[in-house]
Amino acid sequence: KECAGDAITEFTDDIICSAYRACFNGEHVNEGNGDSDSIKCSASHSCESAQLLAINQATIDCSGYNSCLNSRSIQSDQKISCSGTSSCENIKAKGSISSHEIICDGSRSCKDSVIRSKEEYGFVDCK
Repeated sequence: KECAGDAITEFTDDIICSAYRACFNGEHVNEGNGDSDSIKCSASHSCESAQLLAINQATIDCSGYNSCLNSRSIQSDQKISCSGTSSCENIKAKGSISSHEIICDGSRSCKDSVIRSKEEYGFVDCK
C-alpha cells in the first residue's frame, strides 16, 4: 500500500503499481514523452478505485486480478489494455474507459463499464 491514496504525476517514466493495493484510490497521471511510458497495474487490486490518466502517447495496462476495478476513470490518448480477470470492471458511476485503442481480453475485464472510443476510427476489442 505504498502509494495508496496518493496523487502521482510522472513526466518521463512508468508508474508501476506491482503490489496488492499499491496505488489504491489514488490519482495517477503519466504525461509521457513519447517513449512508450505507461501506468502499469499488475498486482491484485493494485489500482482499484483510482483515477488513471495517460497522455502524450503513454498507455495504461491493467493486467492484475481486479487491478483497476471500480476505478473512477481510465483515460489514455493511446491505448488501454485490460487483460487481468475483472481488471476494468464496473467503471461507470463517475467516469469511463476512454482511449483511441481499448483491449478488454481478460475474463470479465470490462464488465459493467462505460467504454468510449476517443476517435471516429478508434479500436475497441472485447474478447
